[in-house]
Amino acid sequence: MGGVGGLTCPACGGPLAPWRSVPASDPSLPGMFALARCAACGSAVTLGPAPPDAYATGAYAARDPRLVRLAAPVLERFDRRRLALLQPFLAPGAAVLDVGAGRGRFVAGAADAYERLDQELGDGIAGGSEGPS
Repeated sequence: MGGVGGLTCPACGGPLAPWRSVPASDPSLPGMFALARCAACGSAVTLGPAPPDAYATGAYAARDPRLVRLAAPVLERFDRRRLALLQPFLAPGAAVLDVGAGRGRFVAGAADAYERLDQELGDGIAGGSEGPS
């Protein structure tokens, strides 16, 4: 049986009950967001649709994140180590799929040895950036 508006928890299927309103965690998103909480597992769920430009502003905006130059060497080393963990399982030239690729930093690093595929979930499944890059 569903909770708020017949909605059920995406984690366990339990009923959702109104819980609280909170400000956005990203300062570029205005207003308050209503949350419901699952009576069965305690997960919180945002009620209502995301603002239309939620994925094109704030943390996901098409600009360099703060401190990008400072963090770049650390992130590059991290990505090389992640790729090294995958190498025993991948044949040379294999396709590497990164779902939720964000800025595509990881798959960009894999381009020298593998066919790279990336998909950012905000792009939608039918369009966006999926496919060889």
